[in-house]
Amino acid sequence: MTLTNPDNVRSRREHHLYYVEYNKIFEGAYEMLSHILLETIVVYQPYPTEKRPITKYVTKYLREINRLDLIDKYDLKEFEMTVQSIERTFVDKLFAMCDYYLENKVDRFSRHIYDIHMIWQSNLIDINSINKFIENVISDRQIYGDRNLSAKAGMRPTNY
Repeated sequence: MTLTNPDNVRSRREHHLYYVEYNKIFEGAYEMLSHILLETIVVYQPYPTEKRPITKYVTKYLREINRLDLIDKYDLKEFEMTVQSIERTFVDKLFAMCDYYLENKVDRFSRHIYDIHMIWQSNLIDINSINKFIENVISDRQIYGDRNLSAKAGMRPTNY
């Protein structure tokens, strides 16, 4: 894999888009990009947070086939990481979809629709907990109102 846009990656920026090229196994579908898009944004505080176990797919597989020796040998044990809650990610995805719609950028953002669907179907979210932080999220997004049209005054969600 190769980073294809290193000239666009600079330190001390709030938002980064990394394009990482990979070798495609399948050809033909024009919809399939020749790169992975990795996006980072550091303007918003991640809250609420929780500690979650992080593991690798290979570790899960090695457990399934009872090869715990390889997990130890290659230091593939799971570890804990503090991450943003699934409820906050869900809310951020909903706001992102609203922003893209208001900006008339409705193509190529199916990843958010997919993520929203998968989070909803997972039954992992506690809808009632969203009421505890939604006002803060709206206030935070209003700080960057030119980027977050859906959080501007008069655009607020009414039934949450």
